[in-house]
Amino acid sequence: MYKLVTHCAAGLACLCTPTALAAPHAMEGSISAATTSARPVAARVVSYAADSGGVESLFLREDLGASGERLTGLTHLAEGTRVWEEARFDHAGRLVRAESVCSLPSGDSTTITFEPTLGVVETRSAQGFHRWSVPTDYAWAWLPSACGEDIASGAITTPVAVVVAARASKHQRVLRLIDTHKFSGHTITVDQVVVPEDDHASWVVLGDDAVLVREEVPLRWHAHALGVDLAQR
Repeated sequence: MYKLVTHCAAGLACLCTPTALAAPHAMEGSISAATTSARPVAARVVSYAADSGGVESLFLREDLGASGERLTGLTHLAEGTRVWEEARFDHAGRLVRAESVCSLPSGDSTTITFEPTLGVVETRSAQGFHRWSVPTDYAWAWLPSACGEDIASGAITTPVAVVVAARASKHQRVLRLIDTHKFSGHTITVDQVVVPEDDHASWVVLGDDAVLVREEVPLRWHAHALGVDLAQR
């Protein structure tokens, strides 16, 4: 079903499967379970890791043909926190929906859902449920989010969020940057998010993290909150 183009790092071998990258609650009949049913015509998976071994991440990119494209990511921290994410684009390249689920070793989790077609963002966690409106005048991007009350446990820029921001900056000079901790979304000029490196690569800056991206694939970045450097393997 999947055409895996790149090889995974040894430490991520157990994660390099479609099942591992499925939505954490897909068996519960969530919207994510429905959106992952389309069969990809081609796919590519890229793995990342920190030299310290403290963080490992996978990024799966699937061409769904007429249905568009799906990006999926899974980031695993050494202490057991896992961040799953998915973004869906239509055939014209517009972001349709995105979701992230950060799961702590304790069993607590935080789910964030982005619905740009509806202009709505939702967060669900042990602290409660919050739903707010975000204008759809500009393409969306979002800041790294924390999982639970300890920001260091989950405030890390992830591959899917980076690619969403990189794509949003291609055809607009202004973006709508969402802060899920403040339940807000403000405008920001593209040159504050994307800084060209050369003709084919750029730095995408989200929060305190700067990610080098080439042809819409993250290459390396410094996860400021965790104090580690991640690179493609």
